[in-house]
Amino acid sequence: RVEGSLFELPKDVKQVHSILAATLGFLVVNRSSQAFTNYIDGRKALGGICNNVREVAQLIYTCKLRPGYDNDKVLRLQILIRRKLNLLYTFIRHHLREASEGFRPGCSIEKEDFATHWHLDPANPPIGNLISMEEKTHYSSKPTSMRPAVVQAELNMLANELAEYTMYPGFFVQMFMKNTEDVMNLFKTCYRIVETDVPMPYQHMLYTLIFIYSFITPWIYCSEVASNKKPRIYDGTNMTAEEIEQKE
Repeated sequence: RVEGSLFELPKDVKQVHSILAATLGFLVVNRSSQAFTNYIDGRKALGGICNNVREVAQLIYTCKLRPGYDNDKVLRLQILIRRKLNLLYTFIRHHLREASEGFRPGCSIEKEDFATHWHLDPANPPIGNLISMEEKTHYSSKPTSMRPAVVQAELNMLANELAEYTMYPGFFVQMFMKNTEDVMNLFKTCYRIVETDVPMPYQHMLYTLIFIYSFITPWIYCSEVASNKKPRIYDGTNMTAEEIEQKE
């Protein structure tokens, strides 16, 4: 009889229970650690995207222009590039979040289908102010994963056009394309984090072991002095890891 138990059990049951607890502890901590690491990596990548977009916006206004440049043409290109930069960030956000989760809770079009209403996204600035009807038709024909790449190509072509009016066109284009390339690389990092789920066999094994430990094994040791904190800790930690993964 195991001390403190209400049932007649083999003597090694407590040892098996301890081994199961240690195994679960390792698996749960490993999963929560991976989830938190992905969350931090995603935040870093998002910060890098914002930084590179800001650098491009700064570059187009601070680059030295040639004497006698066409002021109207340069101003038009600067405004167009700035609009496309906002559009690039919006399309990145759309693919990483809205395409799978829908519009933000509480917004005016929360319950609308994203695929047909993406151009009405009430973000700041509103995406409807960033595109024309022709552009809406053009971008709608592309999957959400390809829209950032389409805008990147458009930005690089605009950069070559604007470079003709700068004092150092080669340097300008190099810096411009480096930043847009970094944006896309960071987007792919975020894309990988969002699209890579926990493998189903691992997830199934983990949930099964937690179920066995939390809802079956504790009854073996039930007594007036028995503690039910450990099962709650394992199950709670696993649920926390799952919530972190969903927020990535």
